[in-house]
Amino acid sequence: MSRNTLLIFFVGILFTSSIILTIQFEKDKKINTTKSYKEGSAGITDDPYARMEFERRMLADPSTGMIPANIREKELSFAKNLPNADAIKLQKGDNVNVLSWNERGPINRGGRTRALGIDVRTFPNITIIAGGVSGGIFKSTDNGATWVNKLSPDSIHSATCIAQDSRTGHEDTWYVGTGEVGQNLLGGGYSTNATFFLGDGIYKSDDNGEHWTLLPSTSNGSPQQFSYFFDLVFDVAVNPTTGSLFAAASNTIMKSTNGGTNWTIALRADPTYITSDYCDVHITSTGVIYATFRSGYNNSGIWRSINDGADWTDITPTTWPSTYNRIVMGIAPNNENVVYFWTYTGSGTTKTQLWKYSYPGSGDGSGDANWTNLTANLPAPSGKVAGINVQSGYDMVVKVKPDDSLFVVIGGTNLYRSTDGFSTPVPSTGNTNWIGGYAVANDVSQYANHHCDQHSMVFLNSDPKILYSGNDGGVFKTSDVTATSVSWSDLNQGYVTSQFYSIAIDKATANSDIIAGGMQDNGNYLTFVNNYNTGWTDWGLGGDGGFAAIANGNTAIYLEAQNGWLWRQTYSNSGTLNSETKIQPSYSGEFAFLNPFVLDPNNNSIMYFAQGDSVLRSNNVSTGTPTWSVLSNATSAAASDYISALGVSGNVANRLYVGSANGTVLRLDNA
Repeated sequence: MSRNTLLIFFVGILFTSSIILTIQFEKDKKINTTKSYKEGSAGITDDPYARMEFERRMLADPSTGMIPANIREKELSFAKNLPNADAIKLQKGDNVNVLSWNERGPINRGGRTRALGIDVRTFPNITIIAGGVSGGIFKSTDNGATWVNKLSPDSIHSATCIAQDSRTGHEDTWYVGTGEVGQNLLGGGYSTNATFFLGDGIYKSDDNGEHWTLLPSTSNGSPQQFSYFFDLVFDVAVNPTTGSLFAAASNTIMKSTNGGTNWTIALRADPTYITSDYCDVHITSTGVIYATFRSGYNNSGIWRSINDGADWTDITPTTWPSTYNRIVMGIAPNNENVVYFWTYTGSGTTKTQLWKYSYPGSGDGSGDANWTNLTANLPAPSGKVAGINVQSGYDMVVKVKPDDSLFVVIGGTNLYRSTDGFSTPVPSTGNTNWIGGYAVANDVSQYANHHCDQHSMVFLNSDPKILYSGNDGGVFKTSDVTATSVSWSDLNQGYVTSQFYSIAIDKATANSDIIAGGMQDNGNYLTFVNNYNTGWTDWGLGGDGGFAAIANGNTAIYLEAQNGWLWRQTYSNSGTLNSETKIQPSYSGEFAFLNPFVLDPNNNSIMYFAQGDSVLRSNNVSTGTPTWSVLSNATSAAASDYISALGVSGNVANRLYVGSANGTVLRLDNA
């Protein structure tokens, strides 16, 4: 262990806690807690907006609704006073404990992946570089069989997009953008509530992803606040004819002609101010550049440049919808005059529109271009999870098969392919198929070896049947995207990018190896062995995992999914499931998205469970069907408030602490 290992660990933890930002806050706004779920479903749908609201509430100052100004500097100042390992070793006495840390995983579960790239040179020894939005940059040199994290713990880890310089002799150069926009993707800059995994610029690697440097020209050192173009980088692209680097950053297309050392503004949605809205930039192999901005700005719409971004032509069709938000695009590699544009409009059957742009000429694109509206042929939502659902534009990606301009794959919560470019209705011809995300059974379970909420895709140019998929579950690959029934391989072994909301340990058993926890869109996982290389156990519920608790001596484990779905389980110490019982209170009313509960450490038969602005108590939670009662003196005062935290004293029996989202703290004796 290096002399600063301990310090770096704490700085990393503090840093991770600070990168989620709120721009503005409505103090009286409550999260959506009205969903309910029935037993028997194989999983539950996730809610990214409830998650973002939970994270905002967790990190904001209750009195202001804002993350405090200069919090990053305050964290660093605090960290300077933390002792490093050597300082602790120099202390005298018998009670000095030197902390050592071991990574526990889970090694078998990836997390939300927006950055996904394949080295253009490698086949069959394929190199993949991928990044989680809060997990860092990982590299695999064996087609996803194993991964190595290439960022240090004290680096910013919010990887959101990736590009390789594909020019001959320059392929070792890669760029990764940081900063994910969250609830604010509908636009509006500073005017909406938002929770971001803000970034701090663009990483660059000159040795094929082995080492990464944050470009100084893109970093202002303040990831806790949105104040700079490169705090939110939605896409990066390298012009294969000139080497110019383009970045879609905070509603602006930035350009660098010297590898990111210096930048100029190539195109802006609005010339007067920057916003946190999505924008996008893609470049063809011949150097034609396409850029997109949402409606409501001077330069809204779709733009095209044929001279390295020096001049731009507005090619937005006259029949394009008047109101639209995020626009993503897919260029057809075998016919680059064909581009598919997919936008979130918030209206219509799928709340999206898909258009095909075809330009037979070689000019600026404003001449005899042909636009075709394909929206009517998109799969309509039906049943529990079928059809197109982009969650207001949060999950949205489109790619075209390298050798077929009519083979188009689009991803929202689910993944769909069309073999005729969505030119015919669904399902009359059978040319459009559901190939990933939720299971085709439409029962909220997962498609085999795949995951819902699509964010990135890459075709393998040397074998166009092979498609890689990045989503909320990590990285996946299909060896034949043209197959009648598309099968997937999970590539997440060692791609440790999952996002835990909570973890629990057996506090009464010294050196217990058991850990349980709830994760973003990956349900609940457990481990029973102290071995990083052993995969954790998936409870199998799906959705968002919530709080967890392990009763003293591992007599029971309590796992919760979103909206208060609470279960009691018993396991052997080796991890064999012995019993499972749903024990969620049947009281009508609201449960928070991640609903707090706590076991009494003095008596594990007692549990306190939040419900909206109230607290429920069970005195027999450990056996049978628990009975619940409402604590009348544990209700938060404000009607707009709700219980956000619970704690029980381990020293004073029956002492309960209740915290509310708006900052109230109550202490109940004899609870």
